[in-house]
Amino acid sequence: MEANDFIKHCHTLLQTISTQMDINKLHGEQNIMILHNLQLEGFMDLSVRENGIMFSFGADDKYVYLIKNTDKHLFDPPVYYNDGDLFLEESSNFLLIELALWISTKSKNTYSIRKFNYLKIRDYFPIWIRGTYCLYTLRINTSLSSFFIRQGDKKITFVAPSPEVLDNILQSVDCKKESSEQKSTSNKVFEVDLSGKKLNVELAYSPDSPQTEIDKWLSILKPEELDKMKIRLSKKLTKDVFSQTDNVSKHDLVEQTNLLCGDLSIDKIIVDKGYITIIFLAPNVLPDYVINCQLNKRLSIIDYYLE
Repeated sequence: MEANDFIKHCHTLLQTISTQMDINKLHGEQNIMILHNLQLEGFMDLSVRENGIMFSFGADDKYVYLIKNTDKHLFDPPVYYNDGDLFLEESSNFLLIELALWISTKSKNTYSIRKFNYLKIRDYFPIWIRGTYCLYTLRINTSLSSFFIRQGDKKITFVAPSPEVLDNILQSVDCKKESSEQKSTSNKVFEVDLSGKKLNVELAYSPDSPQTEIDKWLSILKPEELDKMKIRLSKKLTKDVFSQTDNVSKHDLVEQTNLLCGDLSIDKIIVDKGYITIIFLAPNVLPDYVINCQLNKRLSIIDYYLE
């Protein structure tokens, strides 16, 4: 990403919480130092070490990242874990998404939805910032100084500079605000038996016969078909994790795929119109994440992401 674009996007994001930045003073700085120099309380911890810039986001972030001294001449440098393993080839999208997530916790003008027409919402926010690490997508509307964060297919959070702008956005993309009571009762939960294990199935819409719809999906989720799907999902996730790492052998990929597949267990199932989302846990291989896998009625993987 070019420096001018990064600075412009930072400016738009910060306008939602009325935080000013002097754009003229930021040119010539590396992207990470632009954010550091804004001195946003609670956003980033940063220190300059012999090997480069070490940083993390917020007190709850378990990860410490590194930008190496050898890349200090680059505006959009690669990001490494603190042990030196490569995390991302470029850092600007990652930094912008982390900034947007932090702002969404500070703004008073936010609204989250779980049911949405993404195509309509997407067209209203034309600037697309995507994280290659599967978790979040950021889209920006510069003219409204607004943005939204999309968490896979699970949730969208709008952030605007004022209540009036937020209401205008929701109206324009056909999203209605729900009361707290409506939100808590919007999805019905059923306990089912799947291959001898008790699970919660959440119904995300209102069919004529909820139990019949759930039974249809349970008949599709046969043990042998689930095992095949878990193998496909494990291959995709393992490939994503190791795509940023050089010199990984086929044997290592197969070994990691098998470890992940053997560790996957279903935590919950969400049934929607025409597809389901299975929430997996992998407590030994991916202890800090839950795995969301969206499937059609053929159990083909439509989408997947970690959170």
